[in-house]
Amino acid sequence: MHDFMHDLAVKVSGSSSTTFDSNNKFLDESKSRHVAIGDMDCVLADPTLWSKVGKMRTLLFQCDIQYYVSRTMCFNESTMNATISSLKLLRTLCLERRNIDVVPSCITKLKHLRYLDLSGNRRIKKLPDSIIRLQNLHTLRLVDCFGLEELPRDIKKLVNLRHLENKGCFGLTHMPRGLGQLTNLMTLSLFVVNSGSVPGDSGGLDELNGLNSLKGKLEIRRLVHGKDVASEYKAANLKDKQHLHTLKLEWIGIAENVVDDDTQLEGLEPHPNLKKLSLKNYGGVRFPNWHLLLTNLVRVRLKTLSHGIQHLTALQKLLGYCNELDLGKDEDWMQWLGLKSLHCLEFFDLPKLVSLPSGFQHLSTLRELMIDSCHSLTAIPEWIHKWTSLEKFTISNCSSLTSLPEGMRHLTSLRMLTIDGGILLRRCKEGTGEDWPKVAHIPDLILKDSIVDTVGIGHHTSFRKYRERVGILKKKNNNNKRKLKRRSDLEEWPAKAERRNVRGILG
Repeated sequence: MHDFMHDLAVKVSGSSSTTFDSNNKFLDESKSRHVAIGDMDCVLADPTLWSKVGKMRTLLFQCDIQYYVSRTMCFNESTMNATISSLKLLRTLCLERRNIDVVPSCITKLKHLRYLDLSGNRRIKKLPDSIIRLQNLHTLRLVDCFGLEELPRDIKKLVNLRHLENKGCFGLTHMPRGLGQLTNLMTLSLFVVNSGSVPGDSGGLDELNGLNSLKGKLEIRRLVHGKDVASEYKAANLKDKQHLHTLKLEWIGIAENVVDDDTQLEGLEPHPNLKKLSLKNYGGVRFPNWHLLLTNLVRVRLKTLSHGIQHLTALQKLLGYCNELDLGKDEDWMQWLGLKSLHCLEFFDLPKLVSLPSGFQHLSTLRELMIDSCHSLTAIPEWIHKWTSLEKFTISNCSSLTSLPEGMRHLTSLRMLTIDGGILLRRCKEGTGEDWPKVAHIPDLILKDSIVDTVGIGHHTSFRKYRERVGILKKKNNNNKRKLKRRSDLEEWPAKAERRNVRGILG
Protein backbone atom coordinates (compact mmCIF):
# COMPACT_ATOMS: atom_id res chain seq x y z
CA MET A 1 0.00 0.00 0.00
CA HIS A 2 2.82 2.40 0.88
CA ASP A 3 4.52 1.77 -2.50
CA PHE A 4 1.22 2.23 -4.31
CA MET A 5 0.54 5.58 -2.65
CA HIS A 6 4.11 6.67 -3.32
CA ASP A 7 3.77 5.79 -7.02
CA LEU A 8 0.46 7.63 -7.15
CA ALA A 9 2.02 10.73 -5.59
CA VAL A 10 4.86 10.61 -8.11
CA LYS A 11 2.37 10.27 -10.95
CA VAL A 12 0.39 13.28 -9.79
CA SER A 13 3.39 15.51 -9.21
CA GLY A 14 5.18 14.44 -12.40
CA SER A 15 8.86 15.14 -12.94
CA SER A 16 8.96 17.53 -9.99
CA SER A 17 8.87 14.54 -7.61
CA THR A 18 11.98 12.40 -7.10
CA THR A 19 13.02 9.50 -4.89
CA PHE A 20 16.77 9.67 -4.46
CA ASP A 21 18.66 6.45 -3.70
CA SER A 22 21.44 4.27 -5.11
CA ASN A 23 19.34 3.50 -8.18
CA ASN A 24 18.14 7.02 -8.81
CA LYS A 25 19.63 10.38 -9.60
CA PHE A 26 17.96 13.70 -10.07
CA LEU A 27 16.95 13.93 -13.70
CA ASP A 28 16.91 17.68 -13.49
CA GLU A 29 17.88 19.01 -10.11
CA SER A 30 16.70 22.51 -10.89
CA LYS A 31 13.13 21.25 -11.41
CA SER A 32 12.92 18.97 -8.38
CA ARG A 33 10.36 20.27 -5.93
CA HIS A 34 9.36 17.18 -3.92
CA VAL A 35 12.20 14.86 -2.91
CA ALA A 36 12.38 11.65 -0.86
CA ILE A 37 15.83 10.57 0.35
CA GLY A 38 16.08 6.78 0.44
CA ASP A 39 19.86 6.35 0.59
CA MET A 40 22.09 8.74 2.52
CA ASP A 41 25.22 7.34 0.87
CA CYS A 42 24.15 9.06 -2.33
CA VAL A 43 23.77 12.35 -0.51
CA LEU A 44 27.15 11.99 1.14
CA ALA A 45 28.75 11.19 -2.20
CA ASP A 46 27.60 14.48 -3.68
CA PRO A 47 27.21 17.21 -1.04
CA THR A 48 26.70 19.80 -3.79
CA LEU A 49 23.24 18.40 -4.49
CA TRP A 50 21.57 20.75 -2.05
CA SER A 51 22.81 23.82 -3.88
CA LYS A 52 21.07 22.47 -6.98
CA VAL A 53 17.66 22.06 -5.40
CA GLY A 54 17.26 25.35 -3.62
CA LYS A 55 13.63 25.58 -4.73
CA MET A 56 12.65 22.32 -3.08
CA ARG A 57 9.22 22.37 -1.40
CA THR A 58 9.07 18.87 0.14
CA LEU A 59 11.80 16.80 1.76
CA LEU A 60 11.11 13.30 3.12
CA PHE A 61 13.86 11.32 4.82
CA GLN A 62 13.18 7.62 4.31
CA CYS A 63 16.46 6.39 5.83
CA ASP A 64 17.84 6.10 9.37
CA ILE A 65 19.76 9.33 9.92
CA GLN A 66 21.23 8.11 13.21
CA TYR A 67 22.78 5.15 11.40
CA TYR A 68 24.69 7.42 9.07
CA VAL A 69 25.69 9.79 11.84
CA SER A 70 27.29 6.90 13.72
CA ARG A 71 28.96 5.55 10.56
CA THR A 72 30.52 8.73 9.34
CA MET A 73 31.31 12.22 10.53
CA CYS A 74 30.39 13.61 7.12
CA PHE A 75 26.70 13.95 7.93
CA ASN A 76 26.70 15.17 11.51
CA GLU A 77 24.38 17.68 13.10
CA SER A 78 26.21 20.67 11.66
CA THR A 79 25.99 19.15 8.18
CA MET A 80 22.28 18.59 8.62
CA ASN A 81 21.82 22.16 9.76
CA ALA A 82 23.73 23.45 6.75
CA THR A 83 21.78 21.17 4.43
CA ILE A 84 18.29 22.05 5.60
CA SER A 85 19.14 25.74 6.01
CA SER A 86 19.92 25.94 2.30
CA LEU A 87 16.36 24.88 1.45
CA LYS A 88 14.85 28.26 2.09
CA LEU A 89 11.54 27.55 0.32
CA LEU A 90 10.85 24.21 2.00
CA ARG A 91 7.21 23.79 2.98
CA THR A 92 7.05 20.12 3.99
CA LEU A 93 9.67 18.34 6.09
CA CYS A 94 9.19 14.74 7.20
CA LEU A 95 11.64 13.27 9.71
CA GLU A 96 9.28 10.53 10.89
CA ARG A 97 10.91 7.59 12.75
CA ARG A 98 14.41 8.77 11.87
CA ASN A 99 15.88 7.90 15.27
CA ILE A 100 16.94 11.44 16.13
CA ASP A 101 17.11 12.70 19.70
CA VAL A 102 17.69 16.42 19.11
CA VAL A 103 15.57 18.44 16.72
CA PRO A 104 17.87 20.29 14.28
CA SER A 105 17.86 23.97 15.20
CA CYS A 106 18.01 24.90 11.53
CA ILE A 107 14.35 23.97 11.15
CA THR A 108 13.34 27.24 12.76
CA LYS A 109 14.88 29.13 9.83
CA LEU A 110 12.44 27.60 7.34
CA LYS A 111 9.98 30.46 7.42
CA HIS A 112 7.77 28.94 4.69
CA LEU A 113 7.42 25.58 6.44
CA ARG A 114 3.80 24.46 6.73
CA TYR A 115 4.11 20.78 7.62
CA LEU A 116 6.62 19.30 10.07
CA ASP A 117 6.56 15.61 10.99
CA LEU A 118 8.76 14.40 13.85
CA SER A 119 6.62 11.37 14.70
CA GLY A 120 8.15 8.20 16.07
CA ASN A 121 11.38 9.81 17.30
CA ARG A 122 11.10 8.33 20.77
CA ARG A 123 14.17 9.97 22.28
CA ILE A 124 13.25 13.58 21.64
CA LYS A 125 12.67 15.19 25.04
CA LYS A 126 12.10 18.77 24.04
CA LEU A 127 11.42 20.88 20.99
CA PRO A 128 13.51 24.01 20.50
CA ASP A 129 11.73 27.07 21.87
CA SER A 130 12.66 28.84 18.65
CA ILE A 131 10.20 26.62 16.79
CA ILE A 132 7.63 29.34 17.46
CA ARG A 133 9.28 31.31 14.66
CA LEU A 134 7.55 29.04 12.15
CA GLN A 135 4.66 31.43 11.70
CA ASN A 136 3.31 29.59 8.64
CA LEU A 137 3.25 26.17 10.28
CA HIS A 138 -0.13 24.49 9.83
CA THR A 139 0.64 20.93 10.97
CA LEU A 140 2.97 19.67 13.69
CA ARG A 141 3.06 15.86 14.00
CA LEU A 142 4.57 14.39 17.15
CA VAL A 143 2.80 11.03 17.17
CA ASP A 144 4.50 8.41 19.39
CA CYS A 145 7.26 10.72 20.59
CA PHE A 146 7.23 8.80 23.87
CA GLY A 147 10.13 10.71 25.43
CA LEU A 148 8.76 14.19 24.78
CA GLU A 149 8.32 15.88 28.16
CA GLU A 150 6.92 19.27 27.19
CA LEU A 151 5.62 21.32 24.31
CA PRO A 152 7.10 24.73 23.41
CA ARG A 153 6.39 27.22 26.19
CA ASP A 154 5.19 29.95 23.82
CA ILE A 155 3.26 27.67 21.48
CA LYS A 156 0.52 30.30 21.42
CA LYS A 157 2.67 32.23 18.93
CA LEU A 158 2.15 29.57 16.26
CA VAL A 159 -0.94 31.49 15.22
CA ASN A 160 -1.54 29.53 12.01
CA LEU A 161 -1.31 26.09 13.60
CA ARG A 162 -4.30 23.94 12.65
CA HIS A 163 -3.20 20.43 13.58
CA LEU A 164 -1.22 19.39 16.66
CA GLU A 165 -1.02 15.61 16.45
CA ASN A 166 0.51 14.41 19.71
CA LYS A 167 -1.11 11.02 20.20
CA GLY A 168 1.17 8.67 22.11
CA CYS A 169 3.24 11.42 23.75
CA PHE A 170 2.93 9.73 27.12
CA GLY A 171 5.93 11.56 28.56
CA LEU A 172 4.10 14.89 28.59
CA THR A 173 3.43 16.17 32.11
CA HIS A 174 1.38 19.25 31.27
CA MET A 175 0.21 21.55 28.50
CA PRO A 176 1.69 25.03 27.99
CA ARG A 177 -0.21 28.06 29.16
CA GLY A 178 -1.65 29.96 26.22
CA LEU A 179 -2.53 26.88 24.17
CA GLY A 180 -6.13 28.02 24.34
CA GLN A 181 -5.28 31.09 22.26
CA LEU A 182 -4.86 28.88 19.18
CA THR A 183 -8.55 29.19 18.42
CA ASN A 184 -8.12 27.92 14.85
CA LEU A 185 -6.75 24.60 16.09
CA MET A 186 -8.67 21.72 14.50
CA THR A 187 -6.67 18.74 15.78
CA LEU A 188 -5.41 18.16 19.32
CA SER A 189 -4.93 14.47 19.96
CA LEU A 190 -3.86 14.57 23.61
CA PHE A 191 -4.36 16.97 26.50
CA VAL A 192 -2.45 16.25 29.72
CA VAL A 193 -3.82 17.76 32.93
CA ASN A 194 -1.33 19.48 35.21
CA SER A 195 -0.87 17.26 38.27
CA GLY A 196 0.52 20.11 40.39
CA SER A 197 4.17 19.07 40.28
CA VAL A 198 5.05 20.92 37.08
CA PRO A 199 6.14 24.52 36.40
CA GLY A 200 3.72 27.33 37.14
CA ASP A 201 3.53 28.35 33.49
CA SER A 202 1.49 25.24 32.64
CA GLY A 203 -2.11 25.50 31.55
CA GLY A 204 -5.19 23.87 33.04
CA LEU A 205 -8.23 22.33 31.40
CA ASP A 206 -9.61 25.81 30.84
CA GLU A 207 -7.15 26.05 27.93
CA LEU A 208 -9.68 23.94 26.03
CA ASN A 209 -12.47 26.44 26.63
CA GLY A 210 -12.29 28.32 23.35
CA LEU A 211 -10.94 25.54 21.14
CA ASN A 212 -14.33 24.82 19.61
CA SER A 213 -12.98 24.04 16.15
CA LEU A 214 -11.45 20.78 17.38
CA LYS A 215 -12.42 17.78 15.28
CA GLY A 216 -12.06 14.03 15.46
CA LYS A 217 -10.53 12.54 18.61
CA LEU A 218 -9.51 14.10 21.91
CA GLU A 219 -7.87 12.24 24.78
CA ILE A 220 -7.60 13.85 28.22
CA ARG A 221 -5.17 12.15 30.59
CA ARG A 222 -4.15 12.51 34.25
CA LEU A 223 -7.51 13.64 35.60
CA VAL A 224 -7.29 13.77 39.40
CA HIS A 225 -9.40 11.80 41.91
CA GLY A 226 -10.92 13.39 44.98
CA LYS A 227 -9.85 16.91 44.20
CA ASP A 228 -12.31 19.76 44.10
CA VAL A 229 -11.71 20.58 40.47
CA ALA A 230 -15.26 20.33 39.15
CA SER A 231 -15.36 24.01 38.17
CA GLU A 232 -12.02 23.75 36.38
CA TYR A 233 -13.15 20.68 34.47
CA LYS A 234 -16.38 22.39 33.48
CA ALA A 235 -14.30 25.25 32.09
CA ALA A 236 -13.02 22.85 29.42
CA ASN A 237 -16.35 23.54 27.72
CA LEU A 238 -16.48 20.18 25.96
CA LYS A 239 -20.20 20.55 25.31
CA ASP A 240 -19.52 23.23 22.67
CA LYS A 241 -17.10 21.08 20.67
CA GLN A 242 -19.60 19.81 18.15
CA HIS A 243 -17.02 18.38 15.74
CA LEU A 244 -15.48 15.91 18.20
CA HIS A 245 -16.62 12.34 17.56
CA THR A 246 -14.37 10.53 20.07
CA LEU A 247 -13.59 11.45 23.69
CA LYS A 248 -11.24 9.48 25.95
CA LEU A 249 -11.04 10.37 29.65
CA GLU A 250 -8.43 8.82 31.94
CA TRP A 251 -7.95 9.39 35.66
CA ILE A 252 -4.66 8.85 37.50
CA GLY A 253 -4.62 5.39 39.06
CA ILE A 254 -7.55 3.58 40.67
CA ALA A 255 -9.71 5.27 43.30
CA GLU A 256 -11.09 3.10 46.10
CA ASN A 257 -13.09 5.44 48.34
CA VAL A 258 -13.68 8.44 46.16
CA VAL A 259 -17.00 9.90 45.08
CA ASP A 260 -15.84 13.30 43.78
CA ASP A 261 -15.35 11.79 40.32
CA ASP A 262 -19.13 12.09 39.90
CA THR A 263 -19.04 15.89 39.93
CA GLN A 264 -15.91 15.94 37.79
CA LEU A 265 -17.53 13.88 35.07
CA GLU A 266 -20.61 16.07 35.26
CA GLY A 267 -18.42 19.02 34.27
CA LEU A 268 -16.89 17.14 31.35
CA GLU A 269 -20.16 16.98 29.44
CA PRO A 270 -19.51 16.41 25.72
CA HIS A 271 -21.52 17.64 22.77
CA PRO A 272 -24.46 15.43 21.74
CA ASN A 273 -22.70 14.69 18.44
CA LEU A 274 -20.21 12.44 20.25
CA LYS A 275 -20.03 8.91 18.81
CA LYS A 276 -17.40 7.20 20.97
CA LEU A 277 -16.72 7.56 24.69
CA SER A 278 -13.95 5.94 26.72
CA LEU A 279 -13.54 6.04 30.52
CA LYS A 280 -10.54 4.63 32.36
CA ASN A 281 -10.01 4.51 36.15
CA TYR A 282 -13.31 6.29 36.76
CA GLY A 283 -14.08 6.22 40.49
CA GLY A 284 -17.63 7.54 40.53
CA VAL A 285 -20.73 5.67 41.71
CA ARG A 286 -23.17 7.32 39.35
CA PHE A 287 -23.26 8.58 35.80
CA PRO A 288 -24.13 12.20 34.87
CA ASN A 289 -27.56 13.10 33.56
CA TRP A 290 -26.03 14.31 30.30
CA HIS A 291 -25.94 10.70 29.11
CA LEU A 292 -29.55 11.22 27.98
CA LEU A 293 -28.30 13.73 25.39
CA LEU A 294 -25.80 11.38 23.72
CA THR A 295 -28.20 10.09 21.11
CA ASN A 296 -25.45 9.58 18.52
CA LEU A 297 -23.22 7.43 20.72
CA VAL A 298 -22.32 4.09 19.09
CA ARG A 299 -19.38 2.86 21.15
CA VAL A 300 -18.44 2.88 24.83
CA ARG A 301 -15.12 1.65 26.18
CA LEU A 302 -14.80 1.14 29.94
CA LYS A 303 -11.62 0.12 31.74
CA THR A 304 -10.95 -0.36 35.45
CA LEU A 305 -14.06 1.09 37.06
CA SER A 306 -13.46 1.28 40.82
CA HIS A 307 -17.06 0.47 41.77
CA GLY A 308 -18.06 -1.71 38.83
CA ILE A 309 -20.86 -1.17 36.38
CA GLN A 310 -23.65 -2.44 38.64
CA HIS A 311 -23.71 0.92 40.48
CA LEU A 312 -23.90 2.98 37.29
CA THR A 313 -27.57 2.44 36.49
CA ALA A 314 -27.72 5.44 34.17
CA LEU A 315 -24.75 4.10 32.25
CA GLN A 316 -26.50 0.78 31.81
CA LYS A 317 -29.34 2.56 30.04
CA LEU A 318 -26.84 4.46 27.92
CA LEU A 319 -25.12 1.27 26.78
CA GLY A 320 -28.42 -0.04 25.52
CA TYR A 321 -28.27 2.50 22.68
CA CYS A 322 -24.72 1.58 21.63
CA ASN A 323 -23.67 -0.93 19.01
CA GLU A 324 -20.10 -1.42 20.27
CA LEU A 325 -18.94 -2.28 23.78
CA ASP A 326 -15.44 -3.06 24.98
CA LEU A 327 -15.28 -4.89 28.30
CA GLY A 328 -12.00 -5.06 30.15
CA LYS A 329 -10.75 -5.88 33.65
CA ASP A 330 -14.01 -5.71 35.59
CA GLU A 331 -15.99 -8.89 36.07
CA ASP A 332 -18.85 -6.97 37.72
CA TRP A 333 -19.96 -6.06 34.22
CA MET A 334 -20.95 -9.66 33.68
CA GLN A 335 -23.94 -9.04 35.96
CA TRP A 336 -25.51 -6.57 33.58
CA LEU A 337 -27.74 -8.09 30.90
CA GLY A 338 -29.35 -5.06 29.27
CA LEU A 339 -27.51 -5.01 25.94
CA LYS A 340 -29.96 -4.87 23.04
CA SER A 341 -28.36 -3.67 19.81
CA LEU A 342 -24.62 -4.38 19.97
CA HIS A 343 -22.73 -4.88 16.72
CA CYS A 344 -19.27 -5.30 18.23
CA LEU A 345 -18.30 -6.93 21.54
CA GLU A 346 -14.80 -7.26 22.99
CA PHE A 347 -13.68 -9.16 26.10
CA PHE A 348 -10.17 -8.18 27.12
CA ASP A 349 -8.00 -9.27 30.05
CA LEU A 350 -10.74 -10.69 32.28
CA PRO A 351 -8.81 -13.09 34.55
CA LYS A 352 -11.93 -14.52 36.23
CA LEU A 353 -14.03 -15.03 33.12
CA VAL A 354 -14.73 -18.78 32.77
CA SER A 355 -17.54 -18.64 30.21
CA LEU A 356 -19.43 -15.99 28.28
CA PRO A 357 -22.27 -14.42 30.31
CA SER A 358 -25.62 -16.05 29.56
CA GLY A 359 -27.22 -12.62 29.35
CA PHE A 360 -25.46 -12.04 26.05
CA GLN A 361 -27.03 -14.99 24.22
CA HIS A 362 -29.85 -12.86 22.81
CA LEU A 363 -27.52 -10.50 20.92
CA SER A 364 -28.99 -11.31 17.54
CA THR A 365 -27.46 -8.16 16.01
CA LEU A 366 -23.86 -8.98 16.99
CA ARG A 367 -21.47 -8.90 14.02
CA GLU A 368 -17.99 -8.93 15.57
CA LEU A 369 -16.71 -10.75 18.66
CA MET A 370 -13.18 -10.59 20.06
CA ILE A 371 -11.94 -12.49 23.12
CA ASP A 372 -8.39 -11.58 24.08
CA SER A 373 -6.21 -12.57 27.06
CA CYS A 374 -8.98 -14.26 29.05
CA HIS A 375 -6.80 -17.03 30.44
CA SER A 376 -9.47 -18.61 32.67
CA LEU A 377 -11.96 -19.03 29.85
CA THR A 378 -12.50 -22.79 29.50
CA ALA A 379 -15.51 -22.97 27.21
CA ILE A 380 -17.60 -21.10 24.70
CA PRO A 381 -21.29 -21.88 25.33
CA GLU A 382 -23.39 -23.90 22.92
CA TRP A 383 -25.90 -21.10 22.68
CA ILE A 384 -23.45 -19.23 20.44
CA HIS A 385 -25.49 -20.58 17.52
CA LYS A 386 -28.07 -17.90 18.38
CA TRP A 387 -25.68 -15.21 17.14
CA THR A 388 -26.95 -15.57 13.61
CA SER A 389 -25.51 -12.22 12.47
CA LEU A 390 -21.94 -12.92 13.62
CA GLU A 391 -19.48 -12.27 10.77
CA LYS A 392 -16.07 -11.97 12.44
CA PHE A 393 -14.78 -13.93 15.46
CA THR A 394 -11.32 -13.60 17.02
CA ILE A 395 -9.89 -15.73 19.86
CA SER A 396 -6.47 -14.60 21.05
CA ASN A 397 -4.28 -15.72 23.97
CA CYS A 398 -6.96 -17.79 25.73
CA SER A 399 -4.71 -20.55 27.04
CA SER A 400 -7.40 -22.56 28.89
CA LEU A 401 -9.83 -22.78 26.00
CA THR A 402 -9.57 -26.39 24.80
CA SER A 403 -12.35 -26.77 22.23
CA LEU A 404 -15.01 -25.03 20.17
CA PRO A 405 -18.74 -25.67 20.66
CA GLU A 406 -20.91 -27.62 18.23
CA GLY A 407 -22.89 -24.42 17.77
CA MET A 408 -20.08 -23.12 15.53
CA ARG A 409 -21.50 -25.26 12.71
CA HIS A 410 -24.67 -23.15 12.64
CA LEU A 411 -22.99 -19.74 12.32
CA THR A 412 -23.79 -19.44 8.64
CA SER A 413 -23.01 -15.71 8.51
CA LEU A 414 -19.50 -16.18 9.92
CA ARG A 415 -16.97 -15.11 7.29
CA MET A 416 -13.73 -14.93 9.28
CA LEU A 417 -12.41 -16.86 12.27
CA THR A 418 -9.00 -15.94 13.72
CA ILE A 419 -7.35 -18.13 16.36
CA ASP A 420 -4.11 -16.87 17.86
CA GLY A 421 -2.28 -19.36 20.07
CA GLY A 422 -3.42 -22.20 22.32
CA ILE A 423 -4.69 -25.74 21.87
CA LEU A 424 -7.28 -24.64 19.31
CA LEU A 425 -4.55 -24.28 16.70
CA ARG A 426 -4.12 -28.05 16.60
CA ARG A 427 -7.81 -28.81 16.97
CA CYS A 428 -8.72 -26.66 13.97
CA LYS A 429 -6.10 -28.14 11.67
CA GLU A 430 -7.59 -28.96 8.29
CA GLY A 431 -8.74 -32.52 7.91
CA THR A 432 -7.20 -33.95 11.08
CA GLY A 433 -8.20 -31.51 13.82
CA GLU A 434 -11.01 -32.52 16.18
CA ASP A 435 -12.76 -29.18 15.65
CA TRP A 436 -12.17 -29.01 11.90
CA PRO A 437 -15.74 -30.15 11.04
CA LYS A 438 -17.07 -27.27 13.13
CA VAL A 439 -15.15 -24.61 11.20
CA ALA A 440 -14.77 -26.12 7.72
CA HIS A 441 -17.61 -23.97 6.36
CA ILE A 442 -15.92 -20.66 7.28
CA PRO A 443 -14.47 -18.92 4.17
CA ASP A 444 -11.50 -17.30 5.95
CA LEU A 445 -9.77 -19.29 8.67
CA ILE A 446 -6.63 -17.72 10.13
CA LEU A 447 -4.47 -19.75 12.51
CA LYS A 448 -1.39 -18.17 14.01
CA ASP A 449 0.86 -18.25 17.05
CA SER A 450 2.17 -14.80 17.95
CA ILE A 451 4.92 -14.73 20.55
CA VAL A 452 5.59 -11.28 21.90
CA ASP A 453 9.14 -10.64 23.04
CA THR A 454 10.43 -7.48 24.65
CA VAL A 455 13.73 -6.49 23.14
CA GLY A 456 16.16 -3.78 24.14
CA ILE A 457 17.28 -1.13 21.71
CA GLY A 458 19.81 1.19 23.25
CA HIS A 459 18.35 2.15 26.59
CA HIS A 460 14.79 1.35 25.54
CA THR A 461 12.94 -1.89 26.19
CA SER A 462 9.51 -0.75 25.10
CA PHE A 463 9.84 -1.95 21.53
CA ARG A 464 7.99 -5.17 20.83
CA LYS A 465 8.60 -7.79 18.17
CA TYR A 466 5.97 -10.15 16.94
CA ARG A 467 7.14 -13.53 15.70
CA GLU A 468 4.51 -15.61 13.95
CA ARG A 469 6.04 -19.08 14.17
CA VAL A 470 3.19 -21.24 13.05
CA GLY A 471 2.14 -18.97 10.23
CA ILE A 472 -1.20 -18.25 8.71
CA LEU A 473 -3.55 -20.81 7.22
CA LYS A 474 -6.09 -19.12 5.06
CA LYS A 475 -8.85 -21.07 3.44
CA LYS A 476 -11.00 -19.64 0.69
CA ASN A 477 -13.62 -21.26 -1.49
CA ASN A 478 -13.25 -20.01 -5.04
CA ASN A 479 -15.08 -22.03 -7.68
CA ASN A 480 -14.91 -25.01 -5.31
CA LYS A 481 -11.11 -24.78 -5.24
CA ARG A 482 -9.36 -24.40 -1.90
CA LYS A 483 -6.43 -22.07 -1.75
CA LEU A 484 -3.97 -22.47 1.07
CA LYS A 485 -1.44 -19.87 1.98
CA ARG A 486 1.22 -20.38 4.64
CA ARG A 487 3.76 -18.02 6.08
CA SER A 488 6.39 -19.29 8.46
CA ASP A 489 9.21 -17.76 10.48
CA LEU A 490 7.78 -14.33 9.83
CA GLU A 491 9.30 -11.55 11.91
CA GLU A 492 7.69 -8.18 11.87
CA TRP A 493 7.10 -5.13 13.98
CA PRO A 494 3.53 -4.51 15.14
CA ALA A 495 1.32 -3.42 12.30
CA LYS A 496 0.46 -0.26 14.19
CA ALA A 497 4.07 0.85 14.06
CA GLU A 498 4.20 0.35 10.31
CA ARG A 499 0.90 1.96 9.44
CA ARG A 500 1.23 5.40 7.88
CA ASN A 501 -1.01 8.12 6.61
CA VAL A 502 0.10 9.71 3.37
CA ARG A 503 0.12 13.42 3.96
CA GLY A 504 1.74 16.32 2.22
CA ILE A 505 1.51 19.87 1.05
CA LEU A 506 2.31 20.48 -2.57
CA GLY A 507 2.71 23.97 -3.81
